[in-house]
Amino acid sequence: MIFEFVNHASIIYKEKGINLMTDPWLEGTVFHNGWQHLVETKFEYERFKEITHIWFSHEHPDHFFPPNLKKIHPKYRANITILYQETGDQKVIEFCKTLGFKAIVELKAFEWKILVPGFKIICNPLGHDSWLGVKTDSGTFLNTNDCVLKRTIDLLPIQKLMGEIDVLFTQFSFAQHEGNVSKPSKIKAAADRKLTQMDKQLSTFLPKYIVPFASYVWFCHQENFYFNQYMNTPNEVLNHFDQNRISIPIILAPGDIWDFKNDNWNNVNSMLTYQNAILDLENRMQLGSVQIEKEYLIQSAKEFYNKVQSKKSATERKAIPTLKIYLKDLEEVVVLSMNALLHFESSLTEEFSDISMSSDMLKYCLDFDWGFDTATVNGRFQTISPTGFEKLVEVMEFCNELNHDEEHKSVAQRAFGKIKNVVRAYRAKEV
Repeated sequence: MIFEFVNHASIIYKEKGINLMTDPWLEGTVFHNGWQHLVETKFEYERFKEITHIWFSHEHPDHFFPPNLKKIHPKYRANITILYQETGDQKVIEFCKTLGFKAIVELKAFEWKILVPGFKIICNPLGHDSWLGVKTDSGTFLNTNDCVLKRTIDLLPIQKLMGEIDVLFTQFSFAQHEGNVSKPSKIKAAADRKLTQMDKQLSTFLPKYIVPFASYVWFCHQENFYFNQYMNTPNEVLNHFDQNRISIPIILAPGDIWDFKNDNWNNVNSMLTYQNAILDLENRMQLGSVQIEKEYLIQSAKEFYNKVQSKKSATERKAIPTLKIYLKDLEEVVVLSMNALLHFESSLTEEFSDISMSSDMLKYCLDFDWGFDTATVNGRFQTISPTGFEKLVEVMEFCNELNHDEEHKSVAQRAFGKIKNVVRAYRAKEV
Protein backbone atom coordinates (compact mmCIF):
# COMPACT_ATOMS: atom_id res chain seq x y z
CA MET A 1 0.00 0.00 0.00
CA ILE A 2 1.20 3.47 -0.93
CA PHE A 3 -0.23 6.44 0.95
CA GLU A 4 -0.25 10.01 -0.36
CA PHE A 5 -1.07 12.62 2.24
CA VAL A 6 -3.26 15.37 0.77
CA ASN A 7 -4.02 17.50 3.84
CA HIS A 8 -5.74 17.41 7.24
CA ALA A 9 -7.90 14.22 7.06
CA SER A 10 -7.40 13.56 3.36
CA ILE A 11 -5.25 10.61 2.32
CA ILE A 12 -5.06 8.59 -0.90
CA TYR A 13 -4.80 4.79 -0.56
CA LYS A 14 -3.06 3.35 -3.63
CA GLU A 15 -3.08 -0.36 -4.39
CA LYS A 16 -4.36 -2.74 -7.12
CA GLY A 17 -5.41 0.11 -9.41
CA ILE A 18 -7.53 1.69 -6.67
CA ASN A 19 -6.85 5.32 -5.73
CA LEU A 20 -9.16 5.86 -2.77
CA MET A 21 -9.21 9.42 -1.42
CA THR A 22 -10.66 10.27 1.98
CA ASP A 23 -12.30 13.55 3.07
CA PRO A 24 -11.01 15.93 0.36
CA TRP A 25 -11.08 19.41 1.90
CA LEU A 26 -8.41 21.04 -0.26
CA GLU A 27 -8.77 24.78 0.22
CA GLY A 28 -10.86 27.55 1.74
CA THR A 29 -12.03 28.37 5.24
CA VAL A 30 -14.55 26.13 7.00
CA PHE A 31 -16.85 26.40 10.02
CA HIS A 32 -17.90 29.96 9.17
CA ASN A 33 -14.43 31.43 8.83
CA GLY A 34 -13.24 29.47 11.85
CA TRP A 35 -10.57 27.13 10.46
CA GLN A 36 -7.92 27.12 7.76
CA HIS A 37 -5.28 24.57 6.80
CA LEU A 38 -2.07 24.87 8.76
CA VAL A 39 -0.10 24.15 5.56
CA GLU A 40 -1.37 24.69 2.04
CA THR A 41 -2.49 21.70 -0.02
CA LYS A 42 -0.27 20.66 -2.93
CA PHE A 43 -2.78 18.31 -4.59
CA GLU A 44 -4.27 20.03 -7.65
CA TYR A 45 -7.78 19.57 -9.07
CA GLU A 46 -6.39 18.24 -12.34
CA ARG A 47 -5.15 15.20 -10.42
CA PHE A 48 -8.70 14.04 -9.71
CA LYS A 49 -8.37 12.23 -13.03
CA GLU A 50 -6.28 9.68 -11.04
CA ILE A 51 -8.89 9.15 -8.29
CA THR A 52 -11.18 6.12 -8.49
CA HIS A 53 -13.07 6.47 -5.19
CA ILE A 54 -13.82 9.17 -2.61
CA TRP A 55 -14.95 8.34 0.93
CA PHE A 56 -16.47 10.90 3.28
CA SER A 57 -16.36 10.18 7.01
CA HIS A 58 -19.12 12.65 7.91
CA GLU A 59 -20.83 15.87 6.96
CA HIS A 60 -18.57 18.41 8.67
CA PRO A 61 -17.01 20.74 6.06
CA ASP A 62 -13.40 19.81 6.87
CA HIS A 63 -14.35 16.33 5.58
CA PHE A 64 -17.23 16.94 3.18
CA PHE A 65 -16.82 20.37 1.54
CA PRO A 66 -19.19 21.01 -1.41
CA PRO A 67 -17.33 24.07 -2.80
CA ASN A 68 -14.26 21.90 -3.41
CA LEU A 69 -16.28 19.02 -4.89
CA LYS A 70 -17.93 21.40 -7.37
CA LYS A 71 -14.48 22.40 -8.65
CA ILE A 72 -13.66 18.84 -9.75
CA HIS A 73 -14.03 18.73 -13.55
CA PRO A 74 -17.24 16.92 -14.59
CA LYS A 75 -15.26 14.50 -16.77
CA TYR A 76 -13.24 13.44 -13.72
CA ARG A 77 -16.32 13.20 -11.49
CA ALA A 78 -17.81 10.83 -14.07
CA ASN A 79 -15.05 8.31 -13.27
CA ILE A 80 -15.18 8.55 -9.45
CA THR A 81 -17.30 6.39 -7.15
CA ILE A 82 -18.52 8.01 -3.93
CA LEU A 83 -18.51 5.94 -0.73
CA TYR A 84 -20.54 7.06 2.28
CA GLN A 85 -22.14 5.61 5.37
CA GLU A 86 -25.82 4.66 5.13
CA THR A 87 -27.96 7.47 6.57
CA GLY A 88 -31.64 8.24 6.88
CA ASP A 89 -31.67 11.74 5.46
CA GLN A 90 -29.63 10.95 2.30
CA LYS A 91 -28.39 14.55 2.19
CA VAL A 92 -24.79 13.79 1.22
CA ILE A 93 -25.89 11.06 -1.19
CA GLU A 94 -28.41 13.28 -2.96
CA PHE A 95 -25.93 16.14 -3.25
CA CYS A 96 -23.32 13.88 -4.83
CA LYS A 97 -25.89 12.61 -7.30
CA THR A 98 -26.43 16.15 -8.56
CA LEU A 99 -22.71 16.43 -9.36
CA GLY A 100 -22.73 13.45 -11.72
CA PHE A 101 -20.28 11.12 -10.06
CA LYS A 102 -19.88 7.68 -11.62
CA ALA A 103 -21.66 5.87 -8.79
CA ILE A 104 -22.83 6.45 -5.23
CA VAL A 105 -22.35 3.51 -2.85
CA GLU A 106 -23.96 3.53 0.58
CA LEU A 107 -21.91 1.47 3.00
CA LYS A 108 -23.97 -0.60 5.44
CA ALA A 109 -22.66 -0.81 8.98
CA PHE A 110 -20.59 -3.92 9.81
CA GLU A 111 -20.55 -5.11 6.19
CA TRP A 112 -17.38 -5.39 4.12
CA LYS A 113 -17.43 -3.99 0.59
CA ILE A 114 -15.05 -5.41 -2.03
CA LEU A 115 -13.76 -2.72 -4.39
CA VAL A 116 -11.59 -5.15 -6.35
CA PRO A 117 -10.30 -8.62 -5.41
CA GLY A 118 -7.75 -8.13 -2.65
CA PHE A 119 -9.02 -4.65 -1.66
CA LYS A 120 -12.04 -4.30 0.62
CA ILE A 121 -13.36 -1.66 2.99
CA ILE A 122 -15.75 -1.32 5.90
CA CYS A 123 -17.36 1.87 7.22
CA ASN A 124 -19.12 1.98 10.56
CA PRO A 125 -20.97 4.98 12.02
CA LEU A 126 -20.24 6.55 15.38
CA GLY A 127 -22.86 9.25 15.89
CA HIS A 128 -22.83 11.28 12.69
CA ASP A 129 -19.18 10.43 12.21
CA SER A 130 -17.83 7.14 10.91
CA TRP A 131 -14.55 5.24 10.72
CA LEU A 132 -13.02 3.43 7.76
CA GLY A 133 -11.30 0.06 7.74
CA VAL A 134 -9.28 -1.08 4.73
CA LYS A 135 -7.92 -4.57 4.13
CA THR A 136 -5.73 -5.40 1.15
CA ASP A 137 -3.22 -8.07 0.29
CA SER A 138 -0.51 -5.82 1.73
CA GLY A 139 -2.04 -5.01 5.12
CA THR A 140 -4.84 -3.74 7.35
CA PHE A 141 -5.46 -0.04 7.89
CA LEU A 142 -7.81 1.84 10.22
CA ASN A 143 -8.87 5.48 9.80
CA THR A 144 -10.75 6.82 12.84
CA ASN A 145 -10.56 10.53 11.82
CA ASP A 146 -12.71 12.49 14.35
CA CYS A 147 -14.42 9.51 16.00
CA VAL A 148 -14.24 9.83 19.77
CA LEU A 149 -12.97 6.34 20.54
CA LYS A 150 -11.92 6.28 24.17
CA ARG A 151 -14.10 3.58 25.74
CA THR A 152 -13.37 -0.11 25.66
CA ILE A 153 -16.97 -0.79 24.59
CA ASP A 154 -16.35 1.27 21.43
CA LEU A 155 -12.85 -0.01 20.72
CA LEU A 156 -13.23 -3.78 21.14
CA PRO A 157 -15.86 -4.31 18.39
CA ILE A 158 -13.55 -2.50 15.96
CA GLN A 159 -10.57 -4.56 17.04
CA LYS A 160 -12.62 -7.73 16.55
CA LEU A 161 -13.67 -6.69 13.05
CA MET A 162 -10.26 -5.50 11.89
CA GLY A 163 -7.91 -7.97 13.53
CA GLU A 164 -4.23 -7.07 13.51
CA ILE A 165 -3.84 -3.46 12.37
CA ASP A 166 -0.77 -2.27 10.49
CA VAL A 167 -1.50 1.48 10.35
CA LEU A 168 -3.79 3.63 12.51
CA PHE A 169 -4.77 7.13 11.32
CA THR A 170 -6.30 9.20 14.13
CA GLN A 171 -7.00 12.76 15.26
CA PHE A 172 -4.43 14.21 17.66
CA SER A 173 -5.74 17.55 18.97
CA PHE A 174 -8.99 19.14 20.09
CA ALA A 175 -11.41 20.36 17.43
CA GLN A 176 -13.99 22.52 19.18
CA HIS A 177 -14.52 25.20 21.81
CA GLU A 178 -12.82 23.97 24.97
CA GLY A 179 -12.89 27.03 27.20
CA ASN A 180 -12.81 30.80 27.46
CA VAL A 181 -9.73 32.83 26.72
CA SER A 182 -9.42 33.33 30.50
CA LYS A 183 -9.32 29.56 31.19
CA PRO A 184 -6.09 28.29 29.57
CA SER A 185 -5.80 25.32 31.95
CA LYS A 186 -9.18 24.01 30.79
CA ILE A 187 -8.13 24.20 27.14
CA LYS A 188 -4.81 22.53 27.81
CA ALA A 189 -6.63 19.74 29.65
CA ALA A 190 -8.68 19.12 26.50
CA ALA A 191 -5.48 18.78 24.48
CA ASP A 192 -4.12 16.32 27.05
CA ARG A 193 -7.31 14.26 26.83
CA LYS A 194 -6.69 13.79 23.12
CA LEU A 195 -3.30 12.25 23.87
CA THR A 196 -4.92 9.97 26.45
CA GLN A 197 -7.51 8.95 23.87
CA MET A 198 -4.75 8.10 21.42
CA ASP A 199 -3.01 6.02 24.10
CA LYS A 200 -6.21 4.06 24.64
CA GLN A 201 -6.51 3.35 20.92
CA LEU A 202 -2.88 2.26 20.74
CA SER A 203 -3.12 -0.09 23.70
CA THR A 204 -6.22 -1.72 22.21
CA PHE A 205 -5.36 -1.85 18.51
CA LEU A 206 -1.56 -2.26 18.86
CA PRO A 207 -0.85 -0.95 15.34
CA LYS A 208 2.65 -1.18 13.96
CA TYR A 209 2.43 2.47 12.81
CA ILE A 210 0.38 5.44 13.94
CA VAL A 211 -0.19 8.45 11.69
CA PRO A 212 -1.48 11.50 13.59
CA PHE A 213 -3.77 13.51 11.31
CA ALA A 214 -7.15 15.33 11.08
CA SER A 215 -5.80 18.15 13.29
CA TYR A 216 -3.63 20.09 10.86
CA VAL A 217 -5.64 23.30 11.11
CA TRP A 218 -5.37 26.66 12.76
CA PHE A 219 -8.13 28.76 14.33
CA CYS A 220 -8.08 31.68 11.91
CA HIS A 221 -10.59 34.18 13.32
CA GLN A 222 -9.93 37.02 15.74
CA GLU A 223 -12.54 35.46 18.04
CA ASN A 224 -10.89 32.03 18.28
CA PHE A 225 -7.21 32.64 17.54
CA TYR A 226 -6.25 32.11 21.17
CA PHE A 227 -6.90 28.35 20.85
CA ASN A 228 -3.83 27.95 18.64
CA GLN A 229 -1.36 28.25 21.51
CA TYR A 230 -2.87 25.22 23.27
CA MET A 231 -3.22 22.78 20.35
CA ASN A 232 -1.17 19.61 20.36
CA THR A 233 1.63 20.09 17.85
CA PRO A 234 3.20 17.29 15.79
CA ASN A 235 6.38 17.74 17.81
CA GLU A 236 4.51 17.27 21.12
CA VAL A 237 2.78 14.20 19.71
CA LEU A 238 6.11 12.71 18.64
CA ASN A 239 7.58 13.32 22.09
CA HIS A 240 4.54 11.65 23.63
CA PHE A 241 4.94 8.56 21.45
CA ASP A 242 8.61 8.34 22.31
CA GLN A 243 7.45 7.69 25.87
CA ASN A 244 4.85 4.98 25.22
CA ARG A 245 6.81 3.17 22.46
CA ILE A 246 3.83 1.04 21.37
CA SER A 247 3.78 2.10 17.71
CA ILE A 248 6.08 3.84 15.24
CA PRO A 249 4.83 7.41 14.62
CA ILE A 250 4.73 8.70 11.04
CA ILE A 251 4.34 12.44 10.43
CA LEU A 252 3.09 13.29 6.94
CA ALA A 253 2.92 16.76 5.39
CA PRO A 254 0.90 17.71 2.30
CA GLY A 255 2.32 15.97 -0.76
CA ASP A 256 4.24 13.31 1.19
CA ILE A 257 4.14 9.78 -0.24
CA TRP A 258 4.78 6.89 2.11
CA ASP A 259 5.13 3.16 1.48
CA PHE A 260 4.19 1.67 4.82
CA LYS A 261 6.47 -1.30 4.16
CA ASN A 262 9.38 1.14 4.24
CA ASP A 263 10.78 1.27 7.78
CA ASN A 264 13.20 4.05 6.82
CA TRP A 265 10.68 6.93 6.80
CA ASN A 266 12.21 10.08 8.27
CA ASN A 267 9.87 12.54 10.01
CA VAL A 268 12.34 15.43 9.98
CA ASN A 269 11.23 17.26 6.81
CA SER A 270 7.54 16.91 7.60
CA MET A 271 8.11 18.12 11.15
CA LEU A 272 9.99 21.18 9.90
CA THR A 273 7.11 22.00 7.55
CA TYR A 274 4.66 22.10 10.45
CA GLN A 275 7.00 23.79 12.88
CA ASN A 276 7.61 26.64 10.44
CA ALA A 277 3.87 27.01 9.85
CA ILE A 278 3.15 27.16 13.59
CA LEU A 279 5.87 29.76 14.13
CA ASP A 280 4.32 31.85 11.34
CA LEU A 281 0.80 31.92 12.79
CA GLU A 282 1.29 35.25 14.54
CA ASN A 283 2.10 36.81 11.15
CA ARG A 284 -1.01 35.49 9.41
CA MET A 285 -4.05 37.63 8.80
CA GLN A 286 -6.86 36.80 11.18
CA LEU A 287 -10.39 37.04 9.87
CA GLY A 288 -12.92 39.41 11.42
CA SER A 289 -16.68 39.74 11.75
CA VAL A 290 -19.16 41.98 9.97
CA GLN A 291 -21.65 43.73 12.23
CA ILE A 292 -25.23 42.70 11.44
CA GLU A 293 -28.00 45.23 11.92
CA LYS A 294 -30.88 44.39 14.24
CA GLU A 295 -33.49 44.23 11.47
CA TYR A 296 -31.58 41.48 9.68
CA LEU A 297 -31.18 39.47 12.87
CA ILE A 298 -34.90 39.77 13.58
CA GLN A 299 -35.76 38.62 10.04
CA SER A 300 -33.45 35.60 10.38
CA ALA A 301 -35.00 34.87 13.76
CA LYS A 302 -38.53 34.89 12.26
CA GLU A 303 -37.54 32.36 9.62
CA PHE A 304 -35.75 30.26 12.24
CA TYR A 305 -38.78 30.27 14.54
CA ASN A 306 -41.19 29.37 11.72
CA LYS A 307 -39.01 26.39 10.82
CA VAL A 308 -38.83 25.24 14.44
CA GLN A 309 -42.60 25.51 14.81
CA SER A 310 -43.19 23.48 11.65
CA LYS A 311 -40.92 20.63 12.72
CA LYS A 312 -41.19 20.46 16.51
CA SER A 313 -44.14 20.19 18.84
CA ALA A 314 -44.79 22.66 21.65
CA THR A 315 -43.76 20.00 24.16
CA GLU A 316 -40.42 19.44 22.42
CA ARG A 317 -39.80 23.18 22.20
CA LYS A 318 -40.53 23.76 25.88
CA ALA A 319 -37.85 21.25 26.84
CA ILE A 320 -35.12 23.46 25.36
CA PRO A 321 -33.74 26.17 27.66
CA THR A 322 -33.91 29.85 26.84
CA LEU A 323 -30.51 31.18 25.81
CA LYS A 324 -29.49 34.75 26.65
CA ILE A 325 -26.79 35.96 24.24
CA TYR A 326 -24.73 39.09 24.64
CA LEU A 327 -23.86 40.50 21.21
CA LYS A 328 -20.53 42.12 21.90
CA ASP A 329 -20.42 44.24 18.74
CA LEU A 330 -23.94 45.59 19.28
CA GLU A 331 -23.46 45.72 23.07
CA GLU A 332 -26.95 44.32 23.63
CA VAL A 333 -28.51 41.12 24.92
CA VAL A 334 -30.91 39.00 22.86
CA VAL A 335 -33.10 36.24 24.25
CA LEU A 336 -33.46 33.11 22.13
CA SER A 337 -36.35 30.78 22.91
CA MET A 338 -37.80 27.87 20.98
CA ASN A 339 -41.27 29.03 22.08
CA ALA A 340 -41.10 32.73 21.26
CA LEU A 341 -39.52 35.00 18.71
CA LEU A 342 -36.02 36.28 19.44
CA HIS A 343 -36.07 39.68 21.09
CA PHE A 344 -33.60 42.27 22.35
CA GLU A 345 -33.66 42.72 26.12
CA SER A 346 -32.51 46.22 27.07
CA SER A 347 -32.88 45.50 30.79
CA LEU A 348 -30.13 42.86 30.71
CA THR A 349 -26.39 43.44 30.64
CA GLU A 350 -23.53 41.15 29.68
CA GLU A 351 -23.00 39.66 33.13
CA PHE A 352 -26.57 38.35 33.15
CA SER A 353 -26.14 36.52 29.83
CA ASP A 354 -25.34 32.87 29.16
CA ILE A 355 -22.86 33.35 26.33
CA SER A 356 -21.41 36.15 24.23
CA MET A 357 -20.78 36.17 20.49
CA SER A 358 -20.77 38.53 17.53
CA SER A 359 -23.96 39.42 15.64
CA ASP A 360 -22.38 37.81 12.57
CA MET A 361 -22.04 34.48 14.38
CA LEU A 362 -25.61 34.65 15.72
CA LYS A 363 -27.03 35.28 12.26
CA TYR A 364 -25.21 32.23 10.95
CA CYS A 365 -26.67 30.15 13.80
CA LEU A 366 -30.17 31.32 12.90
CA ASP A 367 -29.80 30.95 9.14
CA PHE A 368 -28.57 27.34 9.11
CA ASP A 369 -29.75 24.23 10.95
CA TRP A 370 -26.11 23.37 11.62
CA GLY A 371 -25.22 26.93 12.71
CA PHE A 372 -25.01 26.27 16.46
CA ASP A 373 -23.02 23.09 15.76
CA THR A 374 -20.61 25.25 13.75
CA ALA A 375 -20.31 27.67 16.67
CA THR A 376 -19.35 24.92 19.10
CA VAL A 377 -16.66 23.76 16.66
CA ASN A 378 -15.19 27.11 15.64
CA GLY A 379 -15.29 28.36 19.22
CA ARG A 380 -16.31 31.88 18.25
CA PHE A 381 -18.09 32.58 21.54
CA GLN A 382 -17.39 32.90 25.24
CA THR A 383 -19.42 31.43 28.08
CA ILE A 384 -20.65 33.79 30.80
CA SER A 385 -23.06 31.98 33.11
CA PRO A 386 -22.05 28.70 34.81
CA THR A 387 -24.63 26.85 32.70
CA GLY A 388 -24.10 28.84 29.49
CA PHE A 389 -22.21 26.14 27.63
CA GLU A 390 -24.66 23.40 28.63
CA LYS A 391 -27.57 25.51 27.40
CA LEU A 392 -25.79 26.18 24.11
CA VAL A 393 -25.19 22.45 23.62
CA GLU A 394 -28.88 21.70 24.23
CA VAL A 395 -29.86 24.27 21.62
CA MET A 396 -27.24 22.83 19.25
CA GLU A 397 -28.55 19.27 19.63
CA PHE A 398 -32.11 20.48 19.11
CA CYS A 399 -31.11 22.25 15.87
CA ASN A 400 -29.10 19.22 14.73
CA GLU A 401 -32.36 17.28 14.81
CA LEU A 402 -33.78 19.82 12.37
CA ASN A 403 -30.79 19.16 10.14
CA HIS A 404 -30.95 15.35 10.22
CA ASP A 405 -34.27 13.68 9.53
CA GLU A 406 -33.09 10.32 10.84
CA GLU A 407 -32.90 11.82 14.31
CA HIS A 408 -36.67 12.30 14.37
CA LYS A 409 -37.05 8.96 16.10
CA SER A 410 -38.47 7.95 19.41
CA VAL A 411 -36.15 7.26 22.32
CA ALA A 412 -37.07 3.59 22.04
CA GLN A 413 -36.13 3.52 18.35
CA ARG A 414 -32.76 5.11 19.04
CA ALA A 415 -32.00 2.73 21.89
CA PHE A 416 -32.98 -0.28 19.78
CA GLY A 417 -30.74 0.93 16.98
CA LYS A 418 -27.75 1.19 19.32
CA ILE A 419 -28.37 -2.28 20.74
CA LYS A 420 -28.72 -3.72 17.25
CA ASN A 421 -25.40 -2.20 16.17
CA VAL A 422 -23.58 -3.67 19.17
CA VAL A 423 -25.01 -7.13 18.41
CA ARG A 424 -24.09 -6.82 14.73
CA ALA A 425 -20.55 -5.82 15.69
CA TYR A 426 -19.96 -9.03 17.60
CA ARG A 427 -21.62 -11.19 14.98
CA ALA A 428 -19.91 -9.55 12.00
CA LYS A 429 -18.10 -11.83 9.59
CA GLU A 430 -15.76 -10.92 6.81
CA VAL A 431 -16.78 -11.58 3.24
